[in-house]
Amino acid sequence: MTADLPKRPCMEREIPRLAPPTTLCCLECEREWVDPMERRRMYTTDDHDPEVGLYCPVCAAFEFDR
Repeated sequence: MTADLPKRPCMEREIPRLAPPTTLCCLECEREWVDPMERRRMYTTDDHDPEVGLYCPVCAAFEFDR
């Protein structure tokens, strides 16, 4: 006596490929963010289609904390 295994649609799907990770860099100095303890700041524009920018602490202080 043999048992048939159930067919499930989720088992027949192709596994999606993951996108490679991208590096996060400061918009001003272009320094890569490699230290997870360093706090970066993200700012958005208030346009109809907002854009997001990532800044290191030094550049953020220079650009926005005047």
